[in-house]
Amino acid sequence: MIEAPNSNITEDFAELLSAVFSKNATNDHVHQAIARLKSSMGEMSLTFSGHAQNDAHEFLRFMLEKMNKELNRSPLTNQPYTEFKVPPNITALTKIVSK
Repeated sequence: MIEAPNSNITEDFAELLSAVFSKNATNDHVHQAIARLKSSMGEMSLTFSGHAQNDAHEFLRFMLEKMNKELNRSPLTNQPYTEFKVPPNITALTKIVSK
């Protein structure tokens, strides 16, 4: 499997959704967004490069795994995401404010 550093499946997928649901989108814009997503997927895995027919389930699974990996990375340090722990005094403060 090839890791393409410039490919960002999440951004390509977001652009595709934006194109599909935009009231001003043209068919050209949607087709370009689809081509960009397909190209990024092909850069990350030789299975999806070219024009061979692939299993939709395999494509979706691979895409979701890559998106999960991209979204769970810290953008500044390229380190795995760590969950923010809320200090105990913050929860007490929110109880006071909500009263």
